[in-house]
Amino acid sequence: MRTTKNAVCFGIAVLATSSAYAEGPIDGKVYGRIDLNFGLFDSEANDGEKYDVISNSSRIGFKGETDLGDGLAAIYKAEFGFDAGQKGGAGLEYRSLYTGIKGGFGSVKLGHIDSPLKKSQGKFDQFNDYEGDLKKVMGGDERLSSLQYSTPEFAGAQFNLALQPGEEEGVEDKDGPADRMSASITYKLQGLHVGLGYDSNKPDEKDYTRFTATYQWNTLHVGALYQMVKTEKEGDKFGNGEEDANGTGLSVAYGIGKAVIKAQHLASEEKAEEATSTSLGVDYLLGKKTKTYAFHTMFDQKGEKSKSSRTAIGIQHKF
Repeated sequence: MRTTKNAVCFGIAVLATSSAYAEGPIDGKVYGRIDLNFGLFDSEANDGEKYDVISNSSRIGFKGETDLGDGLAAIYKAEFGFDAGQKGGAGLEYRSLYTGIKGGFGSVKLGHIDSPLKKSQGKFDQFNDYEGDLKKVMGGDERLSSLQYSTPEFAGAQFNLALQPGEEEGVEDKDGPADRMSASITYKLQGLHVGLGYDSNKPDEKDYTRFTATYQWNTLHVGALYQMVKTEKEGDKFGNGEEDANGTGLSVAYGIGKAVIKAQHLASEEKAEEATSTSLGVDYLLGKKTKTYAFHTMFDQKGEKSKSSRTAIGIQHKF
């Protein structure tokens, strides 16, 4: 782990110094965000409460594109996450790393990238990266070390495909060029976003299908999600004790001046039987790149002492 962190730090230093000595205009930018909150976690299972400081996907990255002529451009992104609330300092870990080419044909990327299934939801998740995040109760939101292709948008529609090799020599369903496949079709029209995503994971013998629809009208944003997951792995069961599980979600956000009031409800039996997550929150914009926020998220599932919650206030700054 220490070697990995040192390598990441060295990579950032190289990128920073190479930018300083690059000839001609810099064709990319450094960006990031620091997001911290102070909150109370209450759990029936532990019969107690605790206060803590949590970093919510704080990150730093480099991204850009270089004109290659003839309508082509090289694209790249190197994004690293860090725990800004960690005691004794914040170690780095990679989030999204890729390079590729884009042009009139669309784009081709190679690296560690959000899967098409994950990206198909658009802006449905109003509590993304916080306690009420979709991935707390449902699977499927992953980054894949893959080769990805995205078509150009045509009349608002776009197709995306990712192929991930198994990378294990001589192991069935783990040694091929596309042992895992993720695909999506998205459609956008004014404030409407519709996404259909599919993920086939041969090594784990698990398939996901996700349908998402969101609509933005003035300052009102509403969303709905439905997900199905199925396993064919012998002896493998989901939280409901079955070989398949469904998940649903509803989200809403409404802007009033500098404030955004939001709510979200998720239900799934994939990770636990009758699991639900309900979140209420408000964001207040202090500037274009800075906001404060507060939220309360409640979790529940079948069984005794199954409830837990987190209440927090925080601040996020982007740069």
